[in-house]
Amino acid sequence: MRNNIKIEAIFWDIDDTILNFQASSKIALFKMGNRYNLPITIDDFNEWYIYKERLWSKQQCGILTINQVVAQQFTQLFQKYNFIDYNNNFNQQFQLELYNCAVAIDGAINSIKLLNSLGYRQFAASNGYYNQQYSRLTNAGIIQYFEKLFVSDRMSAAKPNVEFFYEAINIAKIAPEHILMIGDNLKNDIEAAQCAGLKTCFLNHKQITTENINSNYIVNSHNEIQNIFKTLIV
Repeated sequence: MRNNIKIEAIFWDIDDTILNFQASSKIALFKMGNRYNLPITIDDFNEWYIYKERLWSKQQCGILTINQVVAQQFTQLFQKYNFIDYNNNFNQQFQLELYNCAVAIDGAINSIKLLNSLGYRQFAASNGYYNQQYSRLTNAGIIQYFEKLFVSDRMSAAKPNVEFFYEAINIAKIAPEHILMIGDNLKNDIEAAQCAGLKTCFLNHKQITTENINSNYIVNSHNEIQNIFKTLIV
């Protein structure tokens, strides 16, 4: 690490850091297509996922709220099939399907177990819905390793608002310089956590250019995360 301050706790992002949200979404969407007799194809899924990611980018910029993103995420897909989501049933049932979808990122479960064995306190720090994230971590078999889940719908703010991290720090009762935030999103996880005084580890799944990225750690996989902690003294 770039300094000698001891790390005591880990704040984990959930989606695309611990659990593969794209894989989970694919399972849930195809189930919904079958339920509503919509001939959803893999191309439909890919187009929908790109559209949804654009909405989330607007959330990061403060243009949309999380609830607005969720409410609007199927607009383009529904227009293609001239489908009307009466009473928002499709969207609500899709969210319920996600409760049971818990496809782990390669190596994530091993990382969490390793950190537990080394004595680090572990917390989730995620946008989304608490009950859904709790269910997904439970289905992944790792809920017991988390001291607490900080999820935006039960916080005063959502990431990347720095107030999300201030509130989490206050609840955890750990000095921010003793916390390492691990996440895959530069704006939501890395920049926001740094503004709150946390140390950061950027999980660079997409292997983007990192020369201008300021983070205590930059890794491409959970194996690299594990190797880092194997060399640290708790």
